[in-house]
Amino acid sequence: MSDSPDSLENNAGDPLLSEFAEIGTRIKIVAVGGAGINAIETLNLHDFPNVKKAAVNTDAASLRNSKMPERVLIGRGITRGLSAGGDAALARKAAESNCGDIARVVENNDLIFLVAGLGRGTGSGAAALIADIAASKGAMVIAFVTMPFSFEGGQIAEQATVAFDELRLRCEAVIPLYNDSLMQVVDAEETALNAFAQADRWIQRGISSLCAAILKTGLINVDFAALRAAFPIRGGHTLYSLGSGTGPDAAQNAVEELLGSPLLRAQESVRGAETLVIHIAGGTALTLAKANDIVTRISGKLGGRNTIMLGVNIEPAMNDALDICVIGSAGGFKQRPGAFLEPPRKIEDLLPRGNDAQTPGSDPSKTPENRAGKRVQTELGLDEMEAQRRFFDKTRPSMLDGHPIDTPTYIRRGIKIVL
Repeated sequence: MSDSPDSLENNAGDPLLSEFAEIGTRIKIVAVGGAGINAIETLNLHDFPNVKKAAVNTDAASLRNSKMPERVLIGRGITRGLSAGGDAALARKAAESNCGDIARVVENNDLIFLVAGLGRGTGSGAAALIADIAASKGAMVIAFVTMPFSFEGGQIAEQATVAFDELRLRCEAVIPLYNDSLMQVVDAEETALNAFAQADRWIQRGISSLCAAILKTGLINVDFAALRAAFPIRGGHTLYSLGSGTGPDAAQNAVEELLGSPLLRAQESVRGAETLVIHIAGGTALTLAKANDIVTRISGKLGGRNTIMLGVNIEPAMNDALDICVIGSAGGFKQRPGAFLEPPRKIEDLLPRGNDAQTPGSDPSKTPENRAGKRVQTELGLDEMEAQRRFFDKTRPSMLDGHPIDTPTYIRRGIKIVL
Protein backbone atom coordinates (compact mmCIF):
# COMPACT_ATOMS: atom_id res chain seq x y z
CA MET A 1 0.00 0.00 0.00
CA SER A 2 1.36 3.40 -0.99
CA ASP A 3 2.40 5.90 1.67
CA SER A 4 2.05 8.81 -0.76
CA PRO A 5 0.98 12.02 1.05
CA ASP A 6 -1.39 12.64 -1.87
CA SER A 7 -3.56 9.72 -0.84
CA LEU A 8 -6.01 10.80 1.83
CA GLU A 9 -7.41 7.28 2.13
CA ASN A 10 -3.98 5.82 2.93
CA ASN A 11 -3.41 8.44 5.61
CA ALA A 12 -6.79 8.26 7.31
CA GLY A 13 -5.04 8.18 10.71
CA ASP A 14 -3.47 11.59 10.16
CA PRO A 15 -5.81 14.12 11.83
CA LEU A 16 -4.59 16.96 9.59
CA LEU A 17 -5.30 15.01 6.40
CA SER A 18 -8.67 13.93 7.77
CA GLU A 19 -9.49 17.60 8.32
CA PHE A 20 -8.49 18.42 4.72
CA ALA A 21 -10.76 15.63 3.45
CA GLU A 22 -13.74 17.25 5.19
CA ILE A 23 -13.01 20.76 3.89
CA GLY A 24 -14.32 21.78 0.51
CA THR A 25 -17.23 23.31 -1.33
CA ARG A 26 -20.44 21.51 -0.34
CA ILE A 27 -22.71 21.10 -3.35
CA LYS A 28 -26.17 19.59 -3.66
CA ILE A 29 -28.49 19.19 -6.64
CA VAL A 30 -32.17 19.51 -5.73
CA ALA A 31 -34.69 18.38 -8.35
CA VAL A 32 -38.22 19.73 -7.99
CA GLY A 33 -41.21 18.02 -9.61
CA GLY A 34 -41.32 15.31 -12.25
CA ALA A 35 -39.47 17.22 -14.99
CA GLY A 36 -36.68 18.23 -12.62
CA ILE A 37 -36.26 14.70 -11.31
CA ASN A 38 -36.16 13.24 -14.83
CA ALA A 39 -33.49 15.77 -15.82
CA ILE A 40 -30.95 14.68 -13.22
CA GLU A 41 -31.98 11.08 -12.51
CA THR A 42 -29.27 9.82 -14.87
CA LEU A 43 -26.65 12.48 -14.04
CA ASN A 44 -23.36 10.65 -13.46
CA LEU A 45 -21.56 11.99 -10.40
CA HIS A 46 -18.78 9.40 -10.23
CA ASP A 47 -16.18 12.17 -10.64
CA PHE A 48 -17.80 14.14 -7.82
CA PRO A 49 -18.54 11.69 -4.99
CA ASN A 50 -19.23 14.46 -2.49
CA VAL A 51 -21.92 16.12 -4.64
CA LYS A 52 -25.34 14.94 -3.45
CA LYS A 53 -28.71 14.68 -5.20
CA ALA A 54 -32.20 15.09 -3.74
CA ALA A 55 -35.72 14.93 -5.18
CA VAL A 56 -38.71 16.98 -3.95
CA ASN A 57 -42.17 16.23 -5.29
CA THR A 58 -45.87 16.19 -4.47
CA ASP A 59 -46.27 12.89 -6.39
CA ALA A 60 -45.62 9.87 -4.17
CA ALA A 61 -45.61 7.41 -7.09
CA SER A 62 -42.93 9.41 -8.90
CA LEU A 63 -40.73 9.44 -5.82
CA ARG A 64 -41.32 5.74 -5.21
CA ASN A 65 -40.07 4.92 -8.73
CA SER A 66 -37.09 7.27 -8.53
CA LYS A 67 -33.57 6.08 -7.79
CA MET A 68 -32.59 9.40 -6.23
CA PRO A 69 -30.70 8.82 -2.96
CA GLU A 70 -32.73 11.44 -1.04
CA ARG A 71 -36.48 11.86 -1.65
CA VAL A 72 -38.90 14.22 0.04
CA LEU A 73 -42.68 14.10 -0.37
CA ILE A 74 -44.25 17.52 0.26
CA GLY A 75 -47.91 18.28 0.97
CA ARG A 76 -48.89 14.83 2.15
CA GLY A 77 -51.90 16.25 3.95
CA ILE A 78 -52.83 18.53 1.03
CA THR A 79 -52.44 16.45 -2.12
CA ARG A 80 -52.37 13.02 -0.39
CA GLY A 81 -49.37 12.15 -2.55
CA LEU A 82 -51.39 12.48 -5.77
CA SER A 83 -49.36 15.42 -7.23
CA ALA A 84 -50.45 19.03 -7.56
CA GLY A 85 -52.37 18.38 -10.78
CA GLY A 86 -50.75 21.30 -12.60
CA ASP A 87 -51.87 23.78 -9.91
CA ALA A 88 -48.88 25.94 -8.91
CA ALA A 89 -50.71 27.61 -6.01
CA LEU A 90 -51.56 24.20 -4.55
CA ALA A 91 -47.92 23.11 -4.94
CA ARG A 92 -46.82 26.24 -3.08
CA LYS A 93 -49.10 25.32 -0.18
CA ALA A 94 -47.71 21.79 -0.25
CA ALA A 95 -44.15 23.12 -0.01
CA GLU A 96 -45.08 25.53 2.79
CA SER A 97 -46.50 22.62 4.79
CA ASN A 98 -43.10 20.90 4.72
CA CYS A 99 -40.71 23.84 5.19
CA GLY A 100 -38.84 21.95 7.90
CA ASP A 101 -38.15 18.97 5.61
CA ILE A 102 -37.02 21.29 2.82
CA ALA A 103 -34.70 23.11 5.21
CA ARG A 104 -33.06 19.82 6.15
CA VAL A 105 -32.50 19.04 2.45
CA VAL A 106 -30.72 22.31 1.66
CA GLU A 107 -28.91 23.13 4.90
CA ASN A 108 -25.12 22.83 5.31
CA ASN A 109 -24.46 23.42 1.62
CA ASP A 110 -22.48 26.18 -0.08
CA LEU A 111 -24.02 25.76 -3.53
CA ILE A 112 -27.47 24.48 -4.44
CA PHE A 113 -28.29 23.58 -8.03
CA LEU A 114 -32.07 23.78 -8.34
CA VAL A 115 -33.59 21.91 -11.31
CA ALA A 116 -37.28 22.21 -12.24
CA GLY A 117 -39.71 22.28 -15.12
CA LEU A 118 -41.84 25.42 -15.14
CA GLY A 119 -45.40 25.69 -16.41
CA ARG A 120 -47.13 22.99 -14.47
CA GLY A 121 -47.67 22.36 -10.77
CA THR A 122 -44.84 21.31 -8.48
CA GLY A 123 -41.92 22.94 -10.26
CA SER A 124 -43.75 26.23 -10.74
CA GLY A 125 -45.17 26.39 -7.23
CA ALA A 126 -42.41 24.99 -5.02
CA ALA A 127 -39.10 25.98 -6.66
CA ALA A 128 -39.02 29.60 -5.46
CA LEU A 129 -39.81 28.63 -1.87
CA ILE A 130 -37.01 26.04 -1.91
CA ALA A 131 -34.62 28.65 -3.32
CA ASP A 132 -35.61 31.09 -0.59
CA ILE A 133 -35.03 28.54 2.16
CA ALA A 134 -31.65 27.60 0.65
CA ALA A 135 -30.62 31.26 0.56
CA SER A 136 -31.71 31.70 4.18
CA LYS A 137 -29.36 28.81 5.04
CA GLY A 138 -26.46 30.65 3.42
CA ALA A 139 -26.28 28.81 0.09
CA MET A 140 -25.66 30.26 -3.34
CA VAL A 141 -28.49 29.09 -5.61
CA ILE A 142 -28.19 28.45 -9.34
CA ALA A 143 -31.36 27.21 -11.04
CA PHE A 144 -31.76 25.35 -14.33
CA VAL A 145 -35.39 25.47 -15.48
CA THR A 146 -37.15 24.19 -18.59
CA MET A 147 -39.78 26.46 -20.14
CA PRO A 148 -42.89 25.11 -21.94
CA PHE A 149 -43.38 25.01 -25.70
CA SER A 150 -44.96 28.19 -27.02
CA PHE A 151 -47.83 26.15 -28.48
CA GLU A 152 -48.86 25.13 -24.94
CA GLY A 153 -49.89 28.75 -24.31
CA GLY A 154 -52.54 29.93 -21.84
CA GLN A 155 -52.26 29.05 -18.17
CA ILE A 156 -49.15 26.92 -18.63
CA ALA A 157 -47.22 29.78 -20.26
CA GLU A 158 -48.38 32.24 -17.61
CA GLN A 159 -47.54 29.94 -14.69
CA ALA A 160 -44.08 29.43 -16.16
CA THR A 161 -43.53 33.18 -16.58
CA VAL A 162 -44.63 33.99 -13.03
CA ALA A 163 -42.57 31.16 -11.52
CA PHE A 164 -39.52 32.23 -13.55
CA ASP A 165 -39.80 35.81 -12.26
CA GLU A 166 -40.14 34.52 -8.70
CA LEU A 167 -36.98 32.47 -9.06
CA ARG A 168 -34.98 35.35 -10.53
CA LEU A 169 -35.63 37.31 -7.34
CA ARG A 170 -34.30 34.47 -5.19
CA CYS A 171 -31.35 32.99 -7.09
CA GLU A 172 -27.94 34.26 -8.11
CA ALA A 173 -28.57 32.78 -11.56
CA VAL A 174 -31.61 31.26 -13.28
CA ILE A 175 -30.86 29.51 -16.57
CA PRO A 176 -33.95 29.05 -18.77
CA LEU A 177 -33.97 26.19 -21.29
CA TYR A 178 -36.80 26.77 -23.75
CA ASN A 179 -38.44 23.62 -25.09
CA ASP A 180 -38.90 25.48 -28.38
CA SER A 181 -35.10 25.32 -28.77
CA LEU A 182 -35.37 21.53 -29.02
CA MET A 183 -36.96 21.95 -32.44
CA GLN A 184 -33.72 23.59 -33.59
CA VAL A 185 -31.51 20.63 -32.71
CA VAL A 186 -33.56 17.47 -33.31
CA ASP A 187 -34.93 15.98 -36.52
CA ALA A 188 -38.64 16.13 -37.26
CA GLU A 189 -38.80 12.33 -36.93
CA GLU A 190 -37.17 12.36 -33.48
CA THR A 191 -39.31 10.95 -30.68
CA ALA A 192 -40.49 13.22 -27.89
CA LEU A 193 -38.50 11.19 -25.35
CA ASN A 194 -35.27 11.71 -27.31
CA ALA A 195 -36.01 15.41 -27.67
CA PHE A 196 -36.50 15.88 -23.94
CA ALA A 197 -33.37 13.83 -23.30
CA GLN A 198 -31.48 16.56 -25.17
CA ALA A 199 -32.76 19.17 -22.71
CA ASP A 200 -31.69 16.91 -19.84
CA ARG A 201 -28.18 16.69 -21.36
CA TRP A 202 -27.99 20.48 -21.56
CA ILE A 203 -28.74 20.69 -17.84
CA GLN A 204 -26.38 17.88 -16.91
CA ARG A 205 -23.50 19.37 -18.88
CA GLY A 206 -23.94 22.73 -17.19
CA ILE A 207 -23.95 21.25 -13.69
CA SER A 208 -21.03 18.92 -14.45
CA SER A 209 -18.98 21.78 -15.92
CA LEU A 210 -19.45 23.99 -12.87
CA CYS A 211 -18.70 21.10 -10.51
CA ALA A 212 -15.51 20.34 -12.46
CA ALA A 213 -14.43 23.99 -12.46
CA ILE A 214 -14.89 24.24 -8.69
CA LEU A 215 -13.95 20.78 -7.42
CA LYS A 216 -11.43 19.30 -9.85
CA THR A 217 -7.75 20.20 -9.82
CA GLY A 218 -7.01 21.61 -13.26
CA LEU A 219 -4.79 24.02 -15.15
CA ILE A 220 -7.03 26.79 -13.83
CA ASN A 221 -9.61 26.37 -11.08
CA VAL A 222 -12.63 28.49 -10.20
CA ASP A 223 -12.55 29.49 -6.56
CA PHE A 224 -16.05 29.17 -5.10
CA ALA A 225 -15.75 32.28 -2.94
CA ALA A 226 -14.76 34.27 -6.03
CA LEU A 227 -17.62 32.72 -8.02
CA ARG A 228 -20.11 33.78 -5.40
CA ALA A 229 -18.66 37.29 -5.26
CA ALA A 230 -18.97 37.51 -9.05
CA PHE A 231 -22.77 37.11 -8.82
CA PRO A 232 -23.70 39.88 -6.34
CA ILE A 233 -27.04 40.66 -8.01
CA ARG A 234 -30.46 39.08 -8.32
CA GLY A 235 -33.25 39.66 -10.77
CA GLY A 236 -31.01 39.84 -13.84
CA HIS A 237 -30.88 37.76 -17.00
CA THR A 238 -28.62 34.72 -17.27
CA LEU A 239 -27.13 33.50 -20.52
CA TYR A 240 -26.01 29.92 -21.03
CA SER A 241 -24.48 28.05 -23.92
CA LEU A 242 -22.44 24.96 -24.79
CA GLY A 243 -20.05 24.02 -27.56
CA SER A 244 -18.04 20.93 -28.54
CA GLY A 245 -15.44 20.13 -31.16
CA THR A 246 -13.00 17.41 -32.20
CA GLY A 247 -9.89 17.14 -34.31
CA PRO A 248 -7.30 19.77 -35.18
CA ASP A 249 -9.94 22.52 -35.35
CA ALA A 250 -11.68 21.45 -32.13
CA ALA A 251 -11.39 24.87 -30.45
CA GLN A 252 -12.69 26.80 -33.44
CA ASN A 253 -15.58 24.39 -33.98
CA ALA A 254 -16.51 24.44 -30.29
CA VAL A 255 -16.59 28.25 -30.16
CA GLU A 256 -18.67 28.46 -33.34
CA GLU A 257 -21.15 25.90 -32.01
CA LEU A 258 -21.41 27.75 -28.70
CA LEU A 259 -22.00 31.17 -30.27
CA GLY A 260 -24.51 29.76 -32.76
CA SER A 261 -26.38 27.60 -30.28
CA PRO A 262 -30.19 27.85 -30.06
CA LEU A 263 -29.62 28.12 -26.31
CA LEU A 264 -28.34 31.64 -26.94
CA ARG A 265 -30.73 32.55 -29.74
CA ALA A 266 -33.75 31.86 -27.54
CA GLN A 267 -32.54 34.04 -24.68
CA GLU A 268 -33.42 37.66 -24.09
CA SER A 269 -29.90 39.00 -23.77
CA VAL A 270 -26.77 37.48 -25.33
CA ARG A 271 -24.55 40.55 -25.35
CA GLY A 272 -23.21 42.86 -22.71
CA ALA A 273 -22.93 40.31 -19.90
CA GLU A 274 -21.38 41.77 -16.78
CA THR A 275 -20.04 38.40 -15.61
CA LEU A 276 -18.91 35.40 -17.65
CA VAL A 277 -17.94 32.02 -16.22
CA ILE A 278 -16.20 29.93 -18.88
CA HIS A 279 -15.23 26.29 -18.38
CA ILE A 280 -13.04 24.49 -20.91
CA ALA A 281 -12.29 20.77 -20.83
CA GLY A 282 -10.04 19.03 -23.34
CA GLY A 283 -7.35 16.44 -23.95
CA THR A 284 -3.63 16.83 -23.41
CA ALA A 285 -3.32 19.02 -26.53
CA LEU A 286 -5.22 21.82 -24.76
CA THR A 287 -2.83 24.66 -23.90
CA LEU A 288 -3.21 27.90 -21.97
CA ALA A 289 -2.61 29.84 -25.19
CA LYS A 290 -5.51 28.02 -26.85
CA ALA A 291 -7.71 28.60 -23.79
CA ASN A 292 -6.83 32.31 -23.90
CA ASP A 293 -7.84 32.50 -27.56
CA ILE A 294 -11.17 30.80 -26.77
CA VAL A 295 -11.90 33.28 -23.96
CA THR A 296 -11.00 36.25 -26.16
CA ARG A 297 -13.38 35.14 -28.92
CA ILE A 298 -16.26 34.39 -26.55
CA SER A 299 -15.94 37.56 -24.47
CA GLY A 300 -15.70 39.61 -27.67
CA LYS A 301 -19.22 38.41 -28.56
CA LEU A 302 -20.89 38.01 -25.17
CA GLY A 303 -19.27 40.57 -22.88
CA GLY A 304 -17.89 40.00 -19.40
CA ARG A 305 -16.82 43.60 -18.91
CA ASN A 306 -16.74 43.32 -15.10
CA THR A 307 -15.64 39.76 -14.44
CA ILE A 308 -14.43 36.79 -16.50
CA MET A 309 -13.85 33.59 -14.55
CA LEU A 310 -12.06 30.74 -16.31
CA GLY A 311 -11.77 27.09 -15.40
CA VAL A 312 -9.60 24.75 -17.48
CA ASN A 313 -9.46 20.98 -16.96
CA ILE A 314 -7.26 18.48 -18.80
CA GLU A 315 -8.99 15.12 -19.36
CA PRO A 316 -6.59 12.72 -21.15
CA ALA A 317 -9.49 10.44 -22.12
CA MET A 318 -10.94 13.24 -24.28
CA ASN A 319 -8.00 12.92 -26.73
CA ASP A 320 -8.56 15.59 -29.42
CA ALA A 321 -12.05 16.61 -28.21
CA LEU A 322 -12.88 19.88 -26.49
CA ASP A 323 -15.98 21.06 -24.57
CA ILE A 324 -16.89 24.62 -23.55
CA CYS A 325 -19.58 25.79 -21.15
CA VAL A 326 -20.45 29.48 -20.61
CA ILE A 327 -22.71 31.02 -17.98
CA GLY A 328 -23.12 34.78 -17.76
CA SER A 329 -25.26 37.35 -16.03
CA ALA A 330 -26.49 40.81 -16.94
CA GLY A 331 -28.70 43.31 -15.15
CA GLY A 332 -30.45 42.78 -11.85
CA PHE A 333 -30.25 44.59 -8.54
CA LYS A 334 -27.73 44.63 -5.72
CA GLN A 335 -28.37 42.39 -2.74
CA ARG A 336 -28.03 43.82 0.74
CA PRO A 337 -25.00 42.13 2.37
CA GLY A 338 -26.08 39.62 4.98
CA ALA A 339 -29.79 40.17 4.28
CA PHE A 340 -32.29 37.66 2.95
CA LEU A 341 -35.46 38.23 1.01
CA GLU A 342 -38.82 38.53 2.65
CA PRO A 343 -40.92 35.34 2.92
CA PRO A 344 -42.07 34.28 -0.57
CA ARG A 345 -45.32 35.70 -1.79
CA LYS A 346 -48.05 33.48 -3.13
CA ILE A 347 -47.57 32.73 -6.78
CA GLU A 348 -50.97 34.20 -7.62
CA ASP A 349 -49.92 37.49 -5.99
CA LEU A 350 -47.27 37.93 -8.66
CA LEU A 351 -49.80 38.15 -11.46
CA PRO A 352 -50.10 41.73 -12.78
CA ARG A 353 -53.42 43.42 -12.14
CA GLY A 354 -54.03 45.71 -15.10
CA ASN A 355 -52.28 48.98 -15.76
CA ASP A 356 -51.89 49.82 -12.09
CA ALA A 357 -49.59 46.85 -11.43
CA GLN A 358 -46.52 48.10 -9.63
CA THR A 359 -42.95 46.88 -9.82
CA PRO A 360 -42.25 44.84 -6.64
CA GLY A 361 -40.28 46.83 -4.13
CA SER A 362 -40.95 50.21 -5.75
CA ASP A 363 -42.07 53.18 -3.70
CA PRO A 364 -44.62 55.39 -5.49
CA SER A 365 -43.80 58.32 -3.20
CA LYS A 366 -40.28 58.47 -4.66
CA THR A 367 -41.28 58.71 -8.31
CA PRO A 368 -40.86 62.13 -9.95
CA GLU A 369 -43.70 64.52 -9.27
CA ASN A 370 -45.94 61.77 -7.96
CA ARG A 371 -49.36 63.35 -7.51
CA ALA A 372 -52.77 61.67 -7.13
CA GLY A 373 -51.09 58.28 -7.50
CA LYS A 374 -49.87 59.06 -11.01
CA ARG A 375 -46.32 58.56 -12.21
CA VAL A 376 -45.18 61.67 -14.07
CA GLN A 377 -42.11 61.78 -16.31
CA THR A 378 -39.98 64.84 -15.61
CA GLU A 379 -38.92 66.87 -18.63
CA LEU A 380 -36.06 65.18 -20.47
CA GLY A 381 -35.60 62.90 -17.46
CA LEU A 382 -35.04 59.15 -17.66
CA ASP A 383 -35.12 56.42 -15.07
CA GLU A 384 -31.87 55.06 -13.78
CA MET A 385 -30.71 52.04 -15.78
CA GLU A 386 -31.46 49.65 -12.91
CA ALA A 387 -35.11 50.77 -12.85
CA GLN A 388 -35.41 50.52 -16.63
CA ARG A 389 -34.19 46.94 -16.58
CA ARG A 390 -36.88 45.75 -14.21
CA PHE A 391 -39.83 48.03 -15.02
CA PHE A 392 -41.57 45.49 -17.26
CA ASP A 393 -40.36 42.34 -15.49
CA LYS A 394 -43.83 41.53 -14.11
CA THR A 395 -45.89 42.14 -17.21
CA ARG A 396 -47.79 39.28 -18.77
CA PRO A 397 -46.43 37.61 -21.91
CA SER A 398 -47.79 38.93 -25.21
CA MET A 399 -50.46 36.45 -26.32
CA LEU A 400 -52.17 35.82 -29.65
CA ASP A 401 -54.74 33.02 -29.99
CA GLY A 402 -53.43 31.53 -26.76
CA HIS A 403 -49.77 31.53 -27.86
CA PRO A 404 -46.99 33.73 -26.41
CA ILE A 405 -45.71 35.76 -29.38
CA ASP A 406 -42.68 37.09 -27.49
CA THR A 407 -40.94 33.91 -28.67
CA PRO A 408 -39.30 34.48 -32.08
CA THR A 409 -41.32 33.09 -34.99
CA TYR A 410 -38.58 30.79 -36.27
CA ILE A 411 -38.41 29.12 -32.87
CA ARG A 412 -42.20 28.80 -32.49
CA ARG A 413 -42.47 27.19 -35.93
CA GLY A 414 -39.43 24.94 -35.50
CA ILE A 415 -37.52 26.50 -38.43
CA LYS A 416 -33.85 25.58 -38.23
CA ILE A 417 -31.32 28.29 -38.95
CA VAL A 418 -28.11 27.16 -40.61
CA LEU A 419 -25.22 29.47 -39.89
